[in-house]
Amino acid sequence: VGGKSFYLLYYFNKNGSYQVFSQQNLIQQDKGLSIIAAQSSSFHTHEVADAFARIFLQKKYTGLLMIEVKEYQGKIYMIEANPRIWGPSQLVIDAGMNLFHHFAFDYGLINNDTKLPIYKTDIKYFWSAGIVEDRQKGNTIAFHQYDASLFFDEYHRWISSDIYLREDTINLFN
Repeated sequence: VGGKSFYLLYYFNKNGSYQVFSQQNLIQQDKGLSIIAAQSSSFHTHEVADAFARIFLQKKYTGLLMIEVKEYQGKIYMIEANPRIWGPSQLVIDAGMNLFHHFAFDYGLINNDTKLPIYKTDIKYFWSAGIVEDRQKGNTIAFHQYDASLFFDEYHRWISSDIYLREDTINLFN
């Protein structure tokens, strides 16, 4: 399925409530593997986010959940649902998504008085090592409604969001 690629990022609380945010996936490794470049978005305000939530609430699901969807020719297609922490988790923190806060509260790791972050759209996530890995294997990188020339024009913005060039991860990069 072509078109725009999104992750709907949920946390279903033990008390039956939930939070949802989203990211738009722009670059992905070959064959649908890991996300290389994404940005926080407002896609979670689309009615389909509530429709998926109702399914999981009905099943009394609790915990983290990522649902990948594609928006193609005006229709939404569900690609997969992963009940685990997903690759671009740093974006959850950088964009101020409160998913991990609710997880920590549900499991008694923090108290509810902890200040909640404020959600920001258009925050970037970039994993340059994903490009290197695909190139070394001779694989083709997938662009979702984004192209290589625009990526290179905006590379200076992406590199500042590289997951391994952060102060807390630079040693992993080296």
